[in-house]
Amino acid sequence: MNKASDQITETAAPSGAPNGPAGQGAPRTVKGIVQGIVIASERPVEDLTPLLRQIVEQQQSLGYGISASCVAKASIIKDLNDKTEFYVRVHAGFQDEPFEELIQRTHVYPFTASDGNAGKYGVVFAKMPTGGQYAE
Repeated sequence: MNKASDQITETAAPSGAPNGPAGQGAPRTVKGIVQGIVIASERPVEDLTPLLRQIVEQQQSLGYGISASCVAKASIIKDLNDKTEFYVRVHAGFQDEPFEELIQRTHVYPFTASDGNAGKYGVVFAKMPTGGQYAE
């Protein structure tokens, strides 16, 4: 999804403007659309809202759009190094998606929350069908 040929156009409404024909903003090019965010840690994250905000802002700064129906889930796992357990948690939020395909569309990053809790999060990107149309 990093190549210029993989970019799609997303209509961005101005801040505070409604989406749709009357409030539609100018189209902007994005690398892809974030469909979901799955946060995993060994103990509960106390400041989940600021962490989610930071993740969204980071993805936008990297050139990704955020789906209006973006799903965010937090999960506790015993071993952060257990990739299988992490991807099972990711798949739990997207059960209609084929497991292997979902893994290929998930980018994983480490985090340290402001409460000192550390873990990792997966950003699940939406499928980009041929023709450049975004399918929610």
